[in-house]
Amino acid sequence: MNKINLLKKYWLYILLLFIAIIFLIKPTILTIENHQLAKSGLRSPAIILDRKWESSSYRNEDGFYYSFFVNGISYSGHTFDTDKMPNDTISIIYLFDRPNVNRPYDFIKRNYLK
Repeated sequence: MNKINLLKKYWLYILLLFIAIIFLIKPTILTIENHQLAKSGLRSPAIILDRKWESSSYRNEDGFYYSFFVNGISYSGHTFDTDKMPNDTISIIYLFDRPNVNRPYDFIKRNYLK
C-alpha cells in the first residue's frame, strides 16, 4: 500500500491526532513552566491591582491581576485568591531569565513543592 492510500484510509485518525496534539501543547508548556518555577524560580512581592481577573472556566474562581517589578520593568499576572483585595501584597515566583513567566507563590508551593 502506498503513502497516498494510507493517507486516504487513515485521514480521520491523523486529523484527530493532530487536533489532540494542538490541545495538549498549552497545558504541557504550563506544567513545564510550573516545574521550572518550583525548581529555580525567584520570589518577589507583588501588589494586587484594582483590575478584576475573570476566569473563563466554571472550575476556577475569579481573582485579581497583580503587578511586580524586576530591574525597573513592570510585569503582571493574576491570582485566584479572592481573599486579597486591591493594594494588598502577595508573594509571587518568577523565572530569572523570563519574568513574564510568573505565578503566585502559594499556587506553586501548594501544587509543585513537595
